[in-house]
Amino acid sequence: MTVESIADTQFDSSEAHLFAELWRVEQLVRAAVAAREVEMAPDIERMRILRARGAATLSGGVVDTLLADSLLWREDPPELQEMREQVEKLRRENAGSARAGEVVGIRLRLAELTRFCELTAQDVDLLLLSLLPTIDRRFIDLLGYLEPHYRGAWLTLDLAERLLEPNDVERGQLRRRLAAQAPLRRHHLLRVYSGRAGERCPAPRLQLQPDPRVVAFLLGEDTPDERIVPFVRLSNAARDPGDLFFPTERFAALRNFLCTQQAQGPGAIVHLTGPAGVGKETLATTLVAQLGRPLLVVERGLLAQAEPALPLIILREAMMQRATLYWEGLDDWLDGRNPALQQAVQSALSCGGQWLFSAGRDDWQHHCSVGCRSIVEIAMSLPRAGQLAQCWREAVAPLKPIDPDLDLESFTATVRLAPGTIAAAGPAAAAMSKLHEPGEAFVSRRMLLAAARQLHSGGLSALAKRVQAKPGWDDLVLPEARKETLRDLGHHVRYRHKVMAQWGFEQKLMLGRGVSALFSGPPGTGKTMAAAVLAAELGLDLYQVDLSQVVSKYIGETEKHLGRLFDDAEANSAILFFDEADALFGKRTEVSDSHDRYANLETSYLLQRIDEYEGLVILATNLPKNMDEAFARRLRFIVPFALPDRTQRLAIWQRLLPPQTPCAGDIDLELLADGIQLSGGYLRNIALSAAYLAAAEDTAVAMRHLSAATQREYSKIGRVFDADEMDSIFRDQRESTLGDA
Repeated sequence: MTVESIADTQFDSSEAHLFAELWRVEQLVRAAVAAREVEMAPDIERMRILRARGAATLSGGVVDTLLADSLLWREDPPELQEMREQVEKLRRENAGSARAGEVVGIRLRLAELTRFCELTAQDVDLLLLSLLPTIDRRFIDLLGYLEPHYRGAWLTLDLAERLLEPNDVERGQLRRRLAAQAPLRRHHLLRVYSGRAGERCPAPRLQLQPDPRVVAFLLGEDTPDERIVPFVRLSNAARDPGDLFFPTERFAALRNFLCTQQAQGPGAIVHLTGPAGVGKETLATTLVAQLGRPLLVVERGLLAQAEPALPLIILREAMMQRATLYWEGLDDWLDGRNPALQQAVQSALSCGGQWLFSAGRDDWQHHCSVGCRSIVEIAMSLPRAGQLAQCWREAVAPLKPIDPDLDLESFTATVRLAPGTIAAAGPAAAAMSKLHEPGEAFVSRRMLLAAARQLHSGGLSALAKRVQAKPGWDDLVLPEARKETLRDLGHHVRYRHKVMAQWGFEQKLMLGRGVSALFSGPPGTGKTMAAAVLAAELGLDLYQVDLSQVVSKYIGETEKHLGRLFDDAEANSAILFFDEADALFGKRTEVSDSHDRYANLETSYLLQRIDEYEGLVILATNLPKNMDEAFARRLRFIVPFALPDRTQRLAIWQRLLPPQTPCAGDIDLELLADGIQLSGGYLRNIALSAAYLAAAEDTAVAMRHLSAATQREYSKIGRVFDADEMDSIFRDQRESTLGDA
């Protein structure tokens, strides 16, 4: 094969272009080898000494030969000088063939890499020479022959200089092409390596190693870079634009905007916001599919192990995949916690290039410079209840249909899952129905709830505790008027979609579309049980907020915890229950120091999040007078809980002892209701303590056990159970005991 036979009128493949260019720089190696053979032929002993790396001495003749010419102004062999002229001619021919190939649609990877990284001709030659040992192992021996003092397998800077540049002035310019911010190293195409970790060596001895992903890409491999491969993927979730839960006119406007961005630079950052599963990735994939490109998704988990080299590697990978970038949580890479990483992202994005997508739950957070790129925010919200109901039907139908009598729109308005989450929950609900309801023809509401809970079981566990009990209305002993208020509270949650969406009230309300309530009253009056009854009635999970995990002494941390709490609650469609809420929602005070100011900010932030939250928030307090007045104004329900009267205490006692509990005949619930004037929570403690006393004696629960348990409960709350009270409550039991004696 000759130099002239390589170039053709056009390249018909990327490999043809690559190997033509490799053949071009190979001629420099061949010419250098030929020159060295001529130089070394008269003195075999000199060749042997030069190859002996550890030689202690050199003969005088060899030293004279080495220093025959000026060290800085030595001339290249004529064979190498002539070959450089032929190589430059071949470069021009290859460039013409490359242009011709690309005109007819042939993808030339080396040309794409050259344009993306803005490589000069000198850069390309350095990269190609470094590739030779990775393509053909024979070049390892040839490079060793040209540098007998060096036993490595890679191209050295000294040899690259001698092959590419005719004099030392131009060789100095070549060294500048290997600076840290020059394209070859900035885009991680070449690694300059000293040979051993931590070892320093003179610049001529530095090795030039090509990046493995660059080598694989040029040879036609499309597996992503191993440094990011666990967290990147190509998305194929494109759909017909009419099937998206996104207005058609907005889709067309966004597509036209992106088309103009393709012709202009630098491209914008299109930041898609909305809850997880709402369809951000599907929208992006559909948009780029219409523009003839795939979508390269960078998942949020990569940030946890990010290093400054990764941003440019990510952008380079998008180019290699010929894909548009979809970067989850991109603004979190710019939060300043890792200054080196933030600077790397800013530097990478400021280079211009194609527009890209960012995605997150909230608006763009960190407004630091990203070069000349503009940031365009597109907000995406959950579809309407009717659309979500159709998502459930489509997700469940292949395995088992949903109960046609189920008000699915009401269900989706209460259990607010995004379309992507429903797509995963639907098959799970059908499978669970086949397992737990084998005789039923349809998937029940209970199975839909179980599948929804299964997908979001752990999101709130760090900041709140799930209340497992599922009491019913019969277990709640309250005045009927209070129960009606609680039922009305449930109606506001259950029929929210009808009033807000179908009847148009959401157009009139800026905030406060959710439901919030304050339960106030003494301890043990049923506030937590009332919240649990509502949760059971609505089929939602009740989470009691752990204030010890939410409130922090460090400034700003409480707001972060609350933000995470409400975000996770929305994902779980959960009811949030703040017990002893006055500790967190207390009155704002006059500012006397920085702590007062930040405490007031926490209260204001809570007001904002409660207004924005579209679920149910219940606050419970024993001290309603300590609550901030702004809460009372914004809360939709305020439900007072009072100590039970005699009739209510009797009803509570009738529910406290389970039917399977062995009870002695001397228990008189009427006397207990008359004499023990405590709230239901304390009465429950008395009944439970009496049961344990009886179990320890292996006897039935009797009045004497209840008497002892009552004395303990009174002592816990600092009250004395005196003789008069004892006589009034347990008189009959004592008389019976004396009579027996």
